[in-house]
Amino acid sequence: MLRWVDARAAGPQRWGRWLFVAFLLAEVALIALTRLTAAAPNGGDLCRDFVDAQRLLHGQDPYAPFASCGDLHHSPHPPLALLLVVPLAWLPIGAAAFVWDLLMLAALGGALWLVWDELRPQVDPRWVAVGLAVILVWTPLQDTWLEAQIGPLVLLLLVLAWRARRHGQAALAGGWLAVATLIRVYPVLLFAYPLLRREWRLARGGVIVGGVITLVTLPLFGVPSYLRYLFVEAPGASAEWVNDAHNVAWRGWLGSVFVGSNTIHPLLAAAGVVGPLFGSGVVVALAALLWRGWNARAAVLGTVKDDAVWLLGIPVMLLVSPLAWPHYFTVLLLPWLVVLADAARARRMTPSAWLVVAAVTLTEVHALGLRVLLPLPRLLPWPAGVFVFMLPFYALLLSFFAVWCAVGQESGEIPKVLREK
Repeated sequence: MLRWVDARAAGPQRWGRWLFVAFLLAEVALIALTRLTAAAPNGGDLCRDFVDAQRLLHGQDPYAPFASCGDLHHSPHPPLALLLVVPLAWLPIGAAAFVWDLLMLAALGGALWLVWDELRPQVDPRWVAVGLAVILVWTPLQDTWLEAQIGPLVLLLLVLAWRARRHGQAALAGGWLAVATLIRVYPVLLFAYPLLRREWRLARGGVIVGGVITLVTLPLFGVPSYLRYLFVEAPGASAEWVNDAHNVAWRGWLGSVFVGSNTIHPLLAAAGVVGPLFGSGVVVALAALLWRGWNARAAVLGTVKDDAVWLLGIPVMLLVSPLAWPHYFTVLLLPWLVVLADAARARRMTPSAWLVVAAVTLTEVHALGLRVLLPLPRLLPWPAGVFVFMLPFYALLLSFFAVWCAVGQESGEIPKVLREK
């Protein structure tokens, strides 16, 4: 029988290194197989950034309209994200996507190793092997390789910020958060809890790093390109895809129920209620985040309670974003691993740990369901959207409650909904 905690202190570290190397080699093989057999020849989602980077190299407006990436017509990614692609713009798009995936694998490996090194959970090596095997075949990560996404780099930046903050390096943590925000915008929510705790050094670090990067990138792009990104490209991408059946944020769920898409029928055709309901949901989610942060502002830095309240911003930022795709879930690995490490310390499966397991399971059931439904040559009935396409949305909700419960587990508070069960 597998033991949750290994009594041999050195065992997990020794075995962990070999398991980790095997995991990385297996991921390299999967990436190569994906590029050879399944990936689009135009580089998937990387195509937009690749075209923009080439334009930047030739002195053209990177955010000008384009029609060379299939049904992708807008560039929703901030200037810093485009600059990261510039070194690859000299390669053919297929080779660039492969190199990009390898770089993202390095970021993922770095993030996982930093979390392991920081928490050092004394877990039986066989449980480590099971966890790495789940990550290896986890569908959101496979989608990341397929579309050449940037999620692992955002995860690494969040891990670096989390680790720096735990070690009292507030300014450095703010700097890492600023870089993550300039790449994907939504990590800005992770400044909320430190501000409630009056961690002014973290805020100053974020402002300084963010300001310096903006001052450096502004001359490279020019003011018109910056304005075009802010007021044309980013809003245009949201408007174009917000009702897509694969949008798994709160706004995507509302779209599936009240608007529908070219894939599914709506449950009730009532597009007029979507805006008010979305706004109300965002207010409720942000209010819950701020309320939790305010009540925990005296928590000792680096404890489970402090970690959980800060990391609660990760599922919240995905829920309230107008767009969230399943491959965004790579950033959830940080709060999930913190919750599971806390369960390892408790030597039992806590309510939070069970919620994490349920969330991961839903993402895989979602992938299996899509394999059945997407080949069907017809508009799908509304249950397909609410009960299959939106399973990652429910996984997001479970992730939110998993981290929420992690706060209560240390303070003795368990949410009423779990006490009643």
